[in-house]
Amino acid sequence: MRSVAAVPSTYCIRPAATSSRIRATDAGAPIDTSGVLPNGTAFKGPTGLRETLLGRKEQFVGAMTEKLLAYALGRQLEAYDMPTVRGIVQSARADDYRWRSIISGIVRSDPFLMRAAPGPLPAPGARIAKNAIAPKPVLE
Repeated sequence: MRSVAAVPSTYCIRPAATSSRIRATDAGAPIDTSGVLPNGTAFKGPTGLRETLLGRKEQFVGAMTEKLLAYALGRQLEAYDMPTVRGIVQSARADDYRWRSIISGIVRSDPFLMRAAPGPLPAPGARIAKNAIAPKPVLE
């Protein structure tokens, strides 16, 4: 399943210069700010991308929720995670898809609350080296 969030959005955002002005050229060549989504929908520039994504708000929020939940869990999502994603999106719809609703839904979800620790925990009272580095979750 390809999602709207897989957009190579750097193509349309690139014309922003370091001075926050929109550039029309790069090294003398015109900058093409158009793009095409994986489903074939074409857009022109950052404004066109925004309008296209807002026209598919629930699909965009669903894809973003999938990515955020995968990051929060430290693993790829599986088919059994999709009801959770749909529930978070449905709950967020009532609050006009606000970030706080999405984040709150993720941190209150069963997969997040019941996620496994990344490794064995030290025994109570065990000494941990000062320079010990905690293991980082691996995303495949």
